[in-house]
Amino acid sequence: MKIRKQRIWLLVLSIVVAIAGIGALGATVWYKQMLSPVDVTSQQTFRINIKEGMGSSDIAKTLEDNKVIKNSLAFSIYTRIHNSASKFKAGVYSVKASQSVDEIINHLTSGKTDEIAITFYPGSTLNKKMKNSDGREVESVLLKAGFSDDQIKKAFTAKYNSPVFVGRPENAGLEGYIYGETFYISPDETAEQVLQRSIDHLEKIVKKYNLEEKFKARGLTLYQGITLASIIQRESIGCGSGGETCEDQRKIASVFYNRLKANMPLGSDVTYQYIADKTG
Repeated sequence: MKIRKQRIWLLVLSIVVAIAGIGALGATVWYKQMLSPVDVTSQQTFRINIKEGMGSSDIAKTLEDNKVIKNSLAFSIYTRIHNSASKFKAGVYSVKASQSVDEIINHLTSGKTDEIAITFYPGSTLNKKMKNSDGREVESVLLKAGFSDDQIKKAFTAKYNSPVFVGRPENAGLEGYIYGETFYISPDETAEQVLQRSIDHLEKIVKKYNLEEKFKARGLTLYQGITLASIIQRESIGCGSGGETCEDQRKIASVFYNRLKANMPLGSDVTYQYIADKTG
């Protein structure tokens, strides 16, 4: 009887071991398969933006969503096994679905970014404030991107070619002309080239929405319209980002247009603050 029970237990144990072995083999095959390139023949390049503070699991999910890797879990396990989970560097990288996981990880941990993401904010002023800087000024953004004070100063005083500057006073600055958007630039681009990109984007927006004619219908030149739009953006700085809504922005615009129509001062707090910041 005891011998029979022992045989049964041995049989059960053998079955369990066999199942575990098959499971382990299956997991190994799956793991290796998930780490292989998505498409070895693909030449398509994907832009991957690794932001400050992103964890390896977030990066893996981003890669999977862009179809650069097959499986985020397998990728995360691999990075932990090879001690690379904490070595990813922030930046914008170009990767391909034909690359191996090793190649992708080596690139994303090298710090050698293919592009730099620069975000200008709507309604932002050019120069840093004398105090209480919020980091949204164009100067602050360019400094964070690695440009020097001299490079930025040169960019702010450079001559830019664009139809949007028609009617702009010669002594006027670039306030209102640096379009609030994220631009992806190469590491060797100059500050002037970056600003030219933003100005070119503004030109496209002006043409797309026929803004010059719309401003003219309200008795404004393109320069006056761009200036007013910049003030409105500054008044509603949180529009679309959890602060004031874009409906608030439209209400502010309506109030300002009515004041201009009645030959009244705008009465905008941000214009007073701007002068205060400029004069120190």
